[in-house]
Amino acid sequence: MNMKTKNRISTIVLSALLLVVLVFVFVLFAKPDFPSESVRLSVEAIGRARSANAQVYAHREFLQAQNYYNKSLDAFRTENNKLPYQRNYQLALSYSGNALKMARQALEKTEVRIKTLRNDFSLGLKQVKARRDSVLVPVNYLELNSVFSQSLNQINVLLFRSEESYKREELNEAITLLQEVDNLIDQLKTELDETVKSSFGNSGQWEAIVAKAIRESKENGSAVIIVDKLARLCRLYKSGTLTNEFDAEFGSNWIGDKQHQGDHRTPEGIYRIKKKKERSLTKYYKALEINYPNESDEEHFQQLIEDNVIESGSKIGGLIEIHGAGGRGFNWTEGCVALTNENIDILYKNVSAGTPVIIVGSLNHSTELIKKLTAEIP
Repeated sequence: MNMKTKNRISTIVLSALLLVVLVFVFVLFAKPDFPSESVRLSVEAIGRARSANAQVYAHREFLQAQNYYNKSLDAFRTENNKLPYQRNYQLALSYSGNALKMARQALEKTEVRIKTLRNDFSLGLKQVKARRDSVLVPVNYLELNSVFSQSLNQINVLLFRSEESYKREELNEAITLLQEVDNLIDQLKTELDETVKSSFGNSGQWEAIVAKAIRESKENGSAVIIVDKLARLCRLYKSGTLTNEFDAEFGSNWIGDKQHQGDHRTPEGIYRIKKKKERSLTKYYKALEINYPNESDEEHFQQLIEDNVIESGSKIGGLIEIHGAGGRGFNWTEGCVALTNENIDILYKNVSAGTPVIIVGSLNHSTELIKKLTAEIP
């Protein structure tokens, strides 16, 4: 074999070896393309879902999207630890695709949920405010704002917090607070109903007493004064006929019968004018002092002490009058009945010492009025 032939064979062998090496190197180091686009899409979708608060409004779907994304990262890491020619990103791609799908579902569900919650909040806020305003009608009429001040303040504070939560897009919190307000209004309505029932539930008995007094006025041709605290009226009957009706104001703590001195309640019962006063005898222009406390009041007072309703050292009080200086538009006296000076003039000249005075918590028609007001609370 000549030199030329040897060189040719060597060249062929070297070329073959080089080709084998190149093929080996290609197989050893060649790798599939990293699926960066799939990762980018899933990351962006999860980011959009998170920005929309999907973790709150579509928690299950958002959690699944994150789980799939984490699995895809684990699968990518596993493949990247292999030799390039051994890598297969199909499982990672599958997880990434599922992450993208669930993130989009979470975002879609969140958008629907937010729209629903916004509508629910707007409607609920309108209804709750209407209920609150309906409660305020009888509360204001009965001048019970101080009695229910804590509940009313709590209602207004929670309403404010609810609206602030809505502005911050904390819709679940906003609606939860609205529900708390609704529950408070239910409690307030129940307490109001109980107050009306306990304070004005005996209107039927008073109705019979008043009817008897008017009947006697007719039979005797005499005058009788009927004071209805709930209706805020003082009526004058002569010979059984209603001749005058005056707006009246009472003790600042007017609901219920008087219990003791200083409670600012106007007594309820059957009385008579004890003394007519004017000029220096009264500081209220003119006055008709009644015979409070009478025997019935004394018995009631002692029973309250025995029942530990009031302290044993309490005093029963006295000097209850129908007097002038009224017309202020609210209940303000220490327990008396206040009329305007013009009206006390009319009443004063038409009655005398001994004229019956019936003071009642309510009569049927005024009780029905307040029941109607409370019943209209939605």
